[in-house]
Amino acid sequence: MRFSDWKSASLFSVLTIPMLLLTHSLYAAECAPWQDTFKNKDNLIVGVITINNQNVFNLKNPKEQAFGHRLANKIHIKTKPRVIKNQLLFQTGDKFQHFKLAETERKLRAQRYIKDANIEAFEVCGNKVNIHIKTSDNWSLTPSLSASRAGGNNRSGIKIQEHNLFGLGKGLSLSYKKGVERSRKLLAYKDHQLFGSHKTLVLGYQNNSDGKGYDVNLNQPYFELESKSSWGISAHNLKQENTLYDKAETSNKITTREKNYSIFYGWSAKHQKDSVTRFKVGWAFNKTKYLKADNPIGSLPFAIQESYPWFEYTQLDEKYIKKINFKTMGKIEDVALGKRLSIGLGLLLKDFSSDSNQLKLSSKYSKGFELNSHLLGFISLDASTYLGRGNLQGETISIKGEIDHFKPSGNDIRLAGSFQFSNNQKPHKQLFLGGDSGLRGYPHAFQTGNKLALVQAEKRFHFNWYPFHLAKFGAVAFADAGTVWGNGNKAKLLANIGVGLRMIPTRSSSSKTLHLDLAVPLTDKANTDSVYFVIKTSQSF
Repeated sequence: MRFSDWKSASLFSVLTIPMLLLTHSLYAAECAPWQDTFKNKDNLIVGVITINNQNVFNLKNPKEQAFGHRLANKIHIKTKPRVIKNQLLFQTGDKFQHFKLAETERKLRAQRYIKDANIEAFEVCGNKVNIHIKTSDNWSLTPSLSASRAGGNNRSGIKIQEHNLFGLGKGLSLSYKKGVERSRKLLAYKDHQLFGSHKTLVLGYQNNSDGKGYDVNLNQPYFELESKSSWGISAHNLKQENTLYDKAETSNKITTREKNYSIFYGWSAKHQKDSVTRFKVGWAFNKTKYLKADNPIGSLPFAIQESYPWFEYTQLDEKYIKKINFKTMGKIEDVALGKRLSIGLGLLLKDFSSDSNQLKLSSKYSKGFELNSHLLGFISLDASTYLGRGNLQGETISIKGEIDHFKPSGNDIRLAGSFQFSNNQKPHKQLFLGGDSGLRGYPHAFQTGNKLALVQAEKRFHFNWYPFHLAKFGAVAFADAGTVWGNGNKAKLLANIGVGLRMIPTRSSSSKTLHLDLAVPLTDKANTDSVYFVIKTSQSF
């Protein structure tokens, strides 16, 4: 090196190195890692938002590097970053509110095409909070064949569904199902971000062995707890044959045509940190037309028609905890514990094209309780009544309760009970137990009536076996006891015990759990088989 070059390099170093050190010092002084104490600052705003949306399998994990894992990632179309960004409850420049990170996490995890989501504030630069978002996709294209058996009846079907069409978060499904009462062909489309907005569009068309029908629903939901308004419009039209049972045998078949239309507008009147009060007003039109019955029913009316304005009051307390191995396995679940109360009022008048002058009252209540770190409780109440003389006079009540005990070993206990009562059932409706409707050791619709009581107990076992990181496995020992009575039927307690296996796909957007149960009846054995096999899929363990 020439002396002149060395001199120039030395001069560059003398001038540049201090400048770099000064810049680094200024940056270090301006930016700091996130600390929980920053939550109390009022002047923070949202800074840079980084989205890292990952594929179905993590190829850096040695257990997810097989040929099938790599092929699945290559075929799968990842969720577009703009789809995730459109669901965020904050954007750059907004006032920073830490609770919105957790709320957004729950919102993302609620999407079937998202397996998990993690959002964290990782850095504060001046008054700007930089946020990192990491999500992982579910495998969203799920062609499937299904076969089930419960209570002596077989069901089968074929279905192809895509919950994340082209990575845009839209759902499309085509299915054929053959069940106890009918065979059904169904085409459905769901769009929760219509034209990039927060509006939701749901379309459905079914062509069945006993009729046809369609569903249309367009609404603007409450996008977040702080949302100020909501609205919706819906239409449902369906013709089908409804089967009534008596001691597991078909007693009648009634063909109906249902038409339901509704429109509503809602608004938030009061919002606190974790609580909101909301109101809704709307109009509903419901008509059920009875076309024919196999056996004549003397009291069967030609049609029942409701047309009425309605008002609803709702109070919602938002409280969630995270659990694993609660309703499913292999993923974080957001368990709602907050109180939810709604009270509705509808005014049916002949002047509004209703069959009679009646007042419709309805209420719903649910609440979860964290009794300790290993014990959760849940209760829900749903009640409605029609006051005044008319075709729908009477009450409907449903009460459900549940207790879940978690153990560190993953072997949990679940106790659940329910009671239902209805003395204003429409002619084509009834309550029943048997098969997959609650008593697994008895035929489908073995007992019928208008009052139902059911108690279930389960000891659940979660296995560590996780082949190819595709599915989790578990087992269950269970006991069911209950009865249905009323409408001329006396109460007669039924009980069964059994064991079962569970297989839960952990990378599929369908989130269906395969149930393989063997149940043995303990009472009324003379009218039942000695053993019943139940094969079905369910959304929960």
